Amino acid sequence: MDTSIFYDIRKDCKSDMPFKIIIGPRGCGKTYSVLDYEQEVSTEHSKFIYMRRDGTEIDSCSSDYGNPFKALNSDKGYDVHPFQIPKFNGFGIQRGEGDVIGYGVALSTFASMRSQDFSDVDRIFFEEFIPEKHKRKIKGEGQALLNVYETINRNRELKGEKAVELIMCANGIDLANPILMELGATSLIAKMLANGQRRLTVPEKDLYIELIPRTKVSDLKQETALYKLANKDFGIDALETRFRGADLEFVRKNVNLRSYKTEFKFGEYVIFSNKEHYFIAESKVPCKVEIPERELNRFKAVFGPKYRILRGMGNIYFDDYVTLTLFDTYLDYEVI
Repeated sequence: MDTSIFYDIRKDCKSDMPFKIIIGPRGCGKTYSVLDYEQEVSTEHSKFIYMRRDGTEIDSCSSDYGNPFKALNSDKGYDVHPFQIPKFNGFGIQRGEGDVIGYGVALSTFASMRSQDFSDVDRIFFEEFIPEKHKRKIKGEGQALLNVYETINRNRELKGEKAVELIMCANGIDLANPILMELGATSLIAKMLANGQRRLTVPEKDLYIELIPRTKVSDLKQETALYKLANKDFGIDALETRFRGADLEFVRKNVNLRSYKTEFKFGEYVIFSNKEHYFIAESKVPCKVEIPERELNRFKAVFGPKYRILRGMGNIYFDDYVTLTLFDTYLDYEVI
């Protein structure tokens, strides 16, 4: 097979930002190329961390059977394999019988490792950081990732050293993913999708985002048995970077509020209305009725039933996708 049709982070990623978010179709080469990059540049004194969301996922990768490097070993003749480390909540990664080049750890259990010394780690690869919708949620997932990074990076930059590189890869499943929300990337990706933008560098956040488009790999996979059998939505989620479940059509920018009146304020957000639609936006416009964010139950009673009707009929818009997500969460609205 022509390997040039697959994504290769060393050729396709055009950024030296320490934080990299790479989202794309299944089987397009994301994981394969990042793992190849990590084994190439990692040494005994400059290791990487292979991270998954929970302990079950990491446990499945800790044996030869679930070795993340299995395909690379077979294709390129490597001998990179996991091994057990006593009293370590994860596993080690070794090249042949020589250098230990990394560690495998889970985001959900990393808090127990905060006292350990990771000064030999210079890179983190977080695979599948956006989970399938049936996966268990992790409380405070976004904050947990920031704590992991702080534990590993420590004061390197204060000493004039390079920041630890964090590469995160996933499929375009959930734009309201808690990690994207915590990193402030949800709104950025929503704008990229709206503008058809593939790459975005945000220097003030040291952040690079890449949305891998449908590729020739996707076209070839479309003709395989599974995708002939599966429904159209499954194919879109797997083979395209579209975040199909995101209600981006309900996000409106530069709305002329002259035709709207203020209904009330909840926290920092104002609920506007006109004869046809409602609009929710973060705003400093004063309102006669203001409900503090701490009075969520009162807000639910006042606006919850009407909100569900408006969302169901598509008659409410938002200034940002984050706003939409927050209000769906506040008012227990779920898109089915």
